[in-house]
Amino acid sequence: MEEETDPERVFERFMQVDPREHTNLDRLFDATRRQFKLNEAQSDIELWDGIESRFRSERLFWDAGHPAWACWWPVAEAMLQFLDQYLHLGVDAQVMKALRSRLDQISPLRYYDAPVHPRIAEHFGLSWHRPDMRYRLDHDGWFTYEEWVRRFIGFRFDLRCYSGYWHTFKQCGDRRQGERDLRGALADSPNNAQTNFYLATNLLWSDRPAEALTEVEAALADPDVAADSRSPALHAEILLRLKRPAEAVEAARRATALMPQNADYHRLFGKALRESGQSGVGPSREGLSDETLSAFRKAVDLDPFKVANWNELGFQLVLEKDEPAAETCLQRVLDLDADNILALGHLAVIHDNRRDLAQALPMARRAVSLDPENIGLLRRLGSIALRAGLLEEAEAACRRATALGEKDFYAWFDLGNVLFRLGRFAEADEATQTALALNPKIPVFSFQAGEIRASLGDDASAREYFRVAAELAPDNAKMRAKYEAVK
Repeated sequence: MEEETDPERVFERFMQVDPREHTNLDRLFDATRRQFKLNEAQSDIELWDGIESRFRSERLFWDAGHPAWACWWPVAEAMLQFLDQYLHLGVDAQVMKALRSRLDQISPLRYYDAPVHPRIAEHFGLSWHRPDMRYRLDHDGWFTYEEWVRRFIGFRFDLRCYSGYWHTFKQCGDRRQGERDLRGALADSPNNAQTNFYLATNLLWSDRPAEALTEVEAALADPDVAADSRSPALHAEILLRLKRPAEAVEAARRATALMPQNADYHRLFGKALRESGQSGVGPSREGLSDETLSAFRKAVDLDPFKVANWNELGFQLVLEKDEPAAETCLQRVLDLDADNILALGHLAVIHDNRRDLAQALPMARRAVSLDPENIGLLRRLGSIALRAGLLEEAEAACRRATALGEKDFYAWFDLGNVLFRLGRFAEADEATQTALALNPKIPVFSFQAGEIRASLGDDASAREYFRVAAELAPDNAKMRAKYEAVK
């Protein structure tokens, strides 16, 4: 068919091909059987008999490299039973049943389907196969067999679009080349909304959200693309990156409505609600709406094996100050990913709040070791080390934080606090004055400056700082009492 230049003619000729005329399907099947049996002879796990007895009545593989749970479960079951012999995990029939029920709801190996040729389905008598079956094609959506074939033929006749798609979505691709290819494809076909969508994704992943917004809005103008749940989801991601969370809420809401079983969309919806302030959390950290919490819980229910779902739910519960529930979620994160920086950091805060420094300090240290240039983690380690009486470690963490974030006023405040505790008042004053210069509106900065100046014997200056602190925080009894005592 290489000589054909008309995509429709290529499709017609391809659909006339009967693979049985070119391949001995029974011989191929028998060769597969022999290979499985050879592999099983070197393993404690037997699969083939189950595959051969069931493949006609249920779908066991998404494609040649990705088994469905129906096929994969016997392997998982054998592995769990093997581990239980040595680790005593308590894996019994009830646990197996519950786990199987949960795994049946998700398909982490289903990146794309290999469509089954109708003649092959007919040859083997696949009762689960239907002419109108829809197959998943990676990021592109779901298609019948004929639509799937047409799409690949279309890619052949639009190589720039195909190349751009490949370079954008594949890990080994060159994203800059993908952008060039997609822009070239749009120049050839300006009204191709799907190409706009691919280009928007490319630009977002290249950290160019403003340009990505232009492309995704062009894509959404096409009703077919707008009806694909990935489009409003991408729109929401871009809007969040651009700090427009209120609009992101509506885009994420549309995505969840179009595909309510997608855990990522519910997690995205929850993040948009939180960042927009509609959750009641936002900068004030006051309260949490049922809708926000429900979004994160829905994500966890739909995909309980995804770390990001537990992490977001745990963080939300931290903001809500529901520390027992947050700890449970974040511990679940560490069960799935022992080196998860976010979970380690949040758990360190929870243990620090309880003054359980024996738990908080190792977690804070571990988080910093995994991300040594994270200013927030360094400040947290400094704070916990200070409470633990490890002043030298606290100073080192705070100095590292100020070196990385010269404009981070909280880092300078923390350093001033540590130096004040060390009795190095002149250095403490310098650090606190830097924090005040960066942000003079935070009451505790002025209060700390007053305490330091008092320790330096500068009572007049201390009195002025205590006055400012009391005026900035008129409801703070401690600050008001301090000013009343010195004025």
